[in-house]
Amino acid sequence: VSISYAGELLIVLDATLGELKVFEPTEYGALVREAIRAQKEGDIERNYALWSRVVAQNTNFSYGYRGLGDAVMNQKDYKTAMAYYEQAVLPGDYSRAFVQQRRLTMQRVFPWIMGGILVLIAAACGWSVGRRVVRYCRGTDRK
Repeated sequence: VSISYAGELLIVLDATLGELKVFEPTEYGALVREAIRAQKEGDIERNYALWSRVVAQNTNFSYGYRGLGDAVMNQKDYKTAMAYYEQAVLPGDYSRAFVQQRRLTMQRVFPWIMGGILVLIAAACGWSVGRRVVRYCRGTDRK
């Protein structure tokens, strides 16, 4: 069996049966090819719209969910990308999106965490110094 393309046509040569068959793409097949083409061209909005139509026609097509995940990943919507990659059962791509989402979360939360820690340290130091000042003023800390 030998497979080749001639434009949009798929040509199959079956040497065992001695047949040459020519197949035209279905509407669904043409939609998948157009989505792949949009993905290669980097047209994110068109890419997302086309993959959405593909997945709407066949919810079991994992490559469609990967295309959706790649489209939203390029838009830096990592949470949505994680959901699409999970649907496509692509742990490597899911992990890549998870790392990016975690990085964004840490960039947003880390200053608040560090600010809280610094406030607690300042409060503890203030408390300690305040107690010593009070004891000194009362004369209990003088020698």
